[in-house]
Amino acid sequence: MRILLAANSPYYPSLGGGNKSNRLLMEALVRRGRQVRVASRTREFGARAQEELIQELARRGVPYRECANTVEAEVGGVAVRILSGSPDIRGFLASEIAAFRPDVILTSTDDPAHLMLNAALAAPGARVVYLIRATVALPFGPESSLQSAARTANLRRVDGAVGVSEYVAAYARRWGGLDAVHVPISLLEPREWPFLGRFDNRFILMVNPCPVKGISIFLDLASRLPALSFAAIPSWGTSESDLHMLRARPNVTLLPPVEDMDPVYAQTRIALVPSLWAEARSRVILEAMARGIPVLASRVGGLEEAMLGMDYLLPVNPVSRFKPGVDALMVPLAEIPPQDTGPWQAAVERLTSDRRHYEDLSARCRAAALVYASSLTAEPFEKYLEDLLKAPRPARHSAAIEASQIAAAAPALSAEKQKILALKLKRRLSSRAGWLPEALAARRGEPAARGELARFATAAARQALPGADIEIYWDGMWICRTGAYRLPLPRVFDGAQPDWALIASRPARWLKNAEDYWFHLYKPKPGDVIVDVGAGQGEDVLAFSAAVGPEGRVFALEAHPESFAVLETFCRVNGLKNVSVANVACMESAGSVGMETLDVWESNYVRAASSGEAQVAARRLDDLCAEWGVGRIDFLKMNIEGAERFALPGCRNVLPRTRFVCVAAHDFRADRGEGEQFRTFGFVCAFLRQAGFQLTTRDQDPRYFVPYHVHGSRAEPEGVAHAGLR
Repeated sequence: MRILLAANSPYYPSLGGGNKSNRLLMEALVRRGRQVRVASRTREFGARAQEELIQELARRGVPYRECANTVEAEVGGVAVRILSGSPDIRGFLASEIAAFRPDVILTSTDDPAHLMLNAALAAPGARVVYLIRATVALPFGPESSLQSAARTANLRRVDGAVGVSEYVAAYARRWGGLDAVHVPISLLEPREWPFLGRFDNRFILMVNPCPVKGISIFLDLASRLPALSFAAIPSWGTSESDLHMLRARPNVTLLPPVEDMDPVYAQTRIALVPSLWAEARSRVILEAMARGIPVLASRVGGLEEAMLGMDYLLPVNPVSRFKPGVDALMVPLAEIPPQDTGPWQAAVERLTSDRRHYEDLSARCRAAALVYASSLTAEPFEKYLEDLLKAPRPARHSAAIEASQIAAAAPALSAEKQKILALKLKRRLSSRAGWLPEALAARRGEPAARGELARFATAAARQALPGADIEIYWDGMWICRTGAYRLPLPRVFDGAQPDWALIASRPARWLKNAEDYWFHLYKPKPGDVIVDVGAGQGEDVLAFSAAVGPEGRVFALEAHPESFAVLETFCRVNGLKNVSVANVACMESAGSVGMETLDVWESNYVRAASSGEAQVAARRLDDLCAEWGVGRIDFLKMNIEGAERFALPGCRNVLPRTRFVCVAAHDFRADRGEGEQFRTFGFVCAFLRQAGFQLTTRDQDPRYFVPYHVHGSRAEPEGVAHAGLR
């Protein structure tokens, strides 16, 4: 069996728990006679990162070979390829797959953007197994920090999923629909464990102090118990702010992260694991207990399994909401609730004052941990892989996707968006544009081939729609002209043949939808000024431009760069001269934000300052309108997937000059478990009411999203029944 681990994080040196577990699992498989290779990366990329890696390998006596953008090493009998000079993660993994030809590709939750997973799924012949080491990194369920229906559907394409604990496996089955199992994938080193737990040891230890790991409890304990000595080992989640708070406590000692923890545990009296998010499992718990060190742990996630029935599984007020995005260290931004440190203080005081109790618990912890550790082998995981290889291969790599499968894969999407997702998935699964002749498909990226491509696509569209006035041509990007309208189709040749009838119907459908969705209270008139925040790819701009006429103005703002490029082209090729476009995200203050990039582009949303996949300038709408000289706004539309919570506070100056408004809240996405960041309906209503608007909703409309459209007016509009008046 040839096994390739695709690790979108540093594999060696492995200081983090998940990385260390991956290394020990791979080394165990090698000892069992399997051929194993690891495709990994450095934390940063570039010449400096590569030189630092080489120096570290040399210092540790690890044999290596330096290449142009990679370093090859052998660690514990495992061949490791480390991408260090270039950020082309997908290309790097694709080349490793082609060279190694694995039977099984292991990916994991250290790849939340699915950069490596997508490359693995595209590999012909290999089975893909997903290792789940953190629920927070999954794209589904209440513990996810960044929910995504498209990525959930992507995960359902893997051949197998293994959770680090039964808690994690059950979570993946319940919330993600994955056929997940739990077998041991977090092993211990094959060695003897010294008995290091002593009542007179110096430190009460915490590893990786940061907000989600419970640094607030640790700091409060240090403040409440000044006579005791505490120690903290900073790791991947510890920020400069965290370090500042730790250094401010005179009884807290900072220790450097090390691979061999025995010298640290030899000084440790008690280990603290006060995590506030749902930990999948914890290496620290088992490692400490195996050495006879009592552990105080939170009653969250998989920590109850990790504690093996020992005392001091303590209550916390767990994280229940995440803000969009991550911090500077790529850690999810959680809303940290207040904590009651009382039970933790009582436990520490008893263990540090009652020697007999301490020594009894120390002995019981060690005995339970050693019994459990003796059962931790790679054999169950190996057997799981063997059974997987024997099983019939699913039709994962086929571009034929049944409608029922798509509906099951993306229950959080509307029927229309499920159709779009199906098309996107078909395109992604296709190794080439299957509707093109092979020779032409091979040339579709060449400028010289554009004429031939245009003629071929036009003939195909006219064959599908006999008598239709339709043609495909190139004008900076591929355009489909259907009658008097021109529709950008930037990826028309990237997958299966488009649904030409659906494309041809878009203009009429967009005009009708704008009347229905946005003009419930007020139909803009010639000469009006419209501001469209979240203009997408131009689907509403068409109706807005027609409504205000040549004397009116439309200001269309779209944050996502890819969608903006299509929007800008759409306005240009259709001659919408009364439309001005801007590639900005409307926020409460100027700066930079990141945007999620989803296969269904309509669902892309702002994540957080300087942390998304696509970086975008953030501006206040007040400032933009001042720069544009916009005095009044006759109609303001806002449809930005939950980011209205950030955008509306930046509109305080223009809202008093706005006559009508419609803000699309997306609480239905929160109700589906996609994340509490989408629950903005109450905020929108309160904010607009405070700004002086009379609000109307369409509460009885059966479509799931329409009741969350909040319509506001400054005067009672004529001819509108306010049954949904709030």
